[in-house]
Amino acid sequence: MNLNKTLYSLIKRTSFLLDEDERLLLEQVDLSVPQFNLLYHVYESPGIAPSALSDKLLCHRSNITRLVRGMEKGGLISRKPNPADNRTIHLSLTTKGEMLYQRAQASYEAYVTHCMCQLSSDSKQLLIENLESLFLYPQSDILQAIGIQIMF
Repeated sequence: MNLNKTLYSLIKRTSFLLDEDERLLLEQVDLSVPQFNLLYHVYESPGIAPSALSDKLLCHRSNITRLVRGMEKGGLISRKPNPADNRTIHLSLTTKGEMLYQRAQASYEAYVTHCMCQLSSDSKQLLIENLESLFLYPQSDILQAIGIQIMF
């Protein structure tokens, strides 16, 4: 196997394993990964609009709508009309949502710390720099560079 394929396979396998661990970790507090990510962004940006959340989570607005509705039904999220424009809403965590997020975040932080303690600070910095350089260009540009046209 050549270096490109080996590196790509390692990145892909690492991503898969981290995703699976995240899923199992969050399952312990009855959250899915998308639910946790939504709680994170609403916690970090109280009053965020669903459209901004869609951009941050890299998913279609209809998926956000379904996710928000379910989490609102579960008492984790509240939706309030934007006083400046009644056509839009702001999202915030309920007390229950904030407590659940903080519990999940504590476990998540412990997991991340444990995973990353295997690397020295210098190795972490080098890895960050190398991975960031891989993704300087949008994926659509990379695909177009090899002749694949993306239709939106």
